[in-house]
Amino acid sequence: GEGGGAGGGAEAAEYDKLLRKRIGELQMNFNSGLANLKKALDDLVDSPHLIKGRAPGMIQTVSTMETKLKRDVLMLKRELMDISKGKPKDEL
Repeated sequence: GEGGGAGGGAEAAEYDKLLRKRIGELQMNFNSGLANLKKALDDLVDSPHLIKGRAPGMIQTVSTMETKLKRDVLMLKRELMDISKGKPKDEL
């Protein structure tokens, strides 16, 4: 690689790849949850009076989204902290 000492460029490229993967997973999980909520609402467009009965299922969807989002955000944060401390890629 170019610049930054022994293997610096290759290591930076690995960090970049890892972070992009994590961000993509986070975005995919979040978008999937939103799509499920939107579908639940779309299914009720002709019968909005049924929304109260559908709310528990939507709450479950939101709870699942929250759990996945927290996990994904914490994982991303930890990896960024490890990168900032200069830990080798294979320890992440």
